Amino acid sequence: MLEPVFEKLSQESLLKIIAEDEYSNIRIAALKKIKNQQMIEKIAVENDNWEVRQFALRSITDTSLINRIAMEDKMSYVRISAINKIKDQNYLYKIFLYDPLKDQDMSVRIKITEILTDQSILGKIASEPYGWVIQQEAVEKLNDKSLLTKISLEDKDEIVRNAAKDRLKY
Repeated sequence: MLEPVFEKLSQESLLKIIAEDEYSNIRIAALKKIKNQQMIEKIAVENDNWEVRQFALRSITDTSLINRIAMEDKMSYVRISAINKIKDQNYLYKIFLYDPLKDQDMSVRIKITEILTDQSILGKIASEPYGWVIQQEAVEKLNDKSLLTKISLEDKDEIVRNAAKDRLKY
């Protein structure tokens, strides 16, 4: 709908809309017309609207910038979008541990735990009191029978112990 209008605007005019318009959908429509990768990267980091930052992230391939956004963005939705692009299991665990915002809703840590496949990292998460939801997710992916047995007997949370017991049945 707005794309034909934006076709006629200069990159500078589009950047002004992206920075100042009160509506996210208008900002994103303008962002779709930006061709300069450096501008898109700057928007992904600096824009005051999380939906715009999240949309800009879609076209970013620079691993170091993706890692930075995953680690530092103030909005968990944006961080999760960046996390979904990260393949390095050790870096995902680093983000999990760093947790600058104390992930009040646990969504970032849950997403990381869902993505992780490294058994040693999952074992660390399952064994520590990160909250039963996170621990249960890790336990359900564990294959280490001795660790599962230990968790099933010793974890402080009944839900986590039961998840380990259920996992041992398979």
